[in-house]
Amino acid sequence: MGTYADQLARARALLHARIPPDLATWILAQLDDQVRVDYLRKRRDEYLRQAGELIGGTVNGRASQILRHAAPLERCWPVYRERDPEPGTALGAVHAAMRIMPIPRRRQLMKVLQRGVHSPPL
Repeated sequence: MGTYADQLARARALLHARIPPDLATWILAQLDDQVRVDYLRKRRDEYLRQAGELIGGTVNGRASQILRHAAPLERCWPVYRERDPEPGTALGAVHAAMRIMPIPRRRQLMKVLQRGVHSPPL
């Protein structure tokens, strides 16, 4: 199996031809991985927005508090990974988000918080 660029070039060249089975498998795997990552990112972002809603205040203040909640969880992650998030709390929402994907850095976190509020069940 070639590199990503090689496989993409093959796919473009064969746009109107029959696609070889190995290339079709590779394309489907790439799409599957991307869809999974996008879904997980959306779920994590929903929990982060929920935490921000529970915290309240400005976007910058909410981002600061979320990062403050995340710091002790990160330091002791092997312990917290096994525990269930505390429902209905900002810390619980941050914990749930961290179980899905790492918390983004401040700038990206602020963008997430500005996009609106969607509250998944904890």
